[in-house]
Amino acid sequence: MASACGIAAALALGVIIYLFGFRYFQRDLVGSFILSIGLMLLLDGVLLRVFGGTVRGVPEIFPGSVSIAGAQITVQRLFLCGVAFLMAGILYWTLGHTRLGRALRAVAYDHEAAMMMGVPYGRIAFFGFLIASLLAAIAGALIAPVSIVSPVIGTDYLIKGFIAVIIGGLGSVPGAILGSLFVALIETLGGYYFDSSYATIAIFALVIVVLLFRPKGVMGRA
Repeated sequence: MASACGIAAALALGVIIYLFGFRYFQRDLVGSFILSIGLMLLLDGVLLRVFGGTVRGVPEIFPGSVSIAGAQITVQRLFLCGVAFLMAGILYWTLGHTRLGRALRAVAYDHEAAMMMGVPYGRIAFFGFLIASLLAAIAGALIAPVSIVSPVIGTDYLIKGFIAVIIGGLGSVPGAILGSLFVALIETLGGYYFDSSYATIAIFALVIVVLLFRPKGVMGRA
């Protein structure tokens, strides 16, 4: 119930932020970026003021663990992985096989040409923002029980997600998944065999290599 309420609250906040903020910067990439950073800092400050900086634990939705190849894995993490693959599959199918998905891709590729073809740019941008808000809310609800929750928990995952998109390629869902797997593999192996700081250095080194030799990403097309 708490997860459902949190997702609903995140969607409502997403609607408010879009209607009173991003709606006025739809075709201004720099303005949207500045607004995003400002809102992130504002929300972090408000949450820190209201809830304080103390970290908190969230009970697992699905307690217990199972043994796979001799390794103990919690049911919550398995459920998280299953939902992640399901949501990625639904998103990939939606973008490729529905009218909304094709309109989203058209607007992302060339919004002026899409508008000339009759695509309602404002409405499509609103739906795209809602989809992003929904995915972020579901991710937050799933990651909270297996992480340490604080008002600034999203910053770390935001950076990792941005890195994954850079590695995989902008505009490519399979590329984003591949980039996420690269980041997770480096973090897991680097943190296990070495220090976690070395894993972070390796991730940023990989980003630099990708930007130097393949700026559009591993699976990017533009």
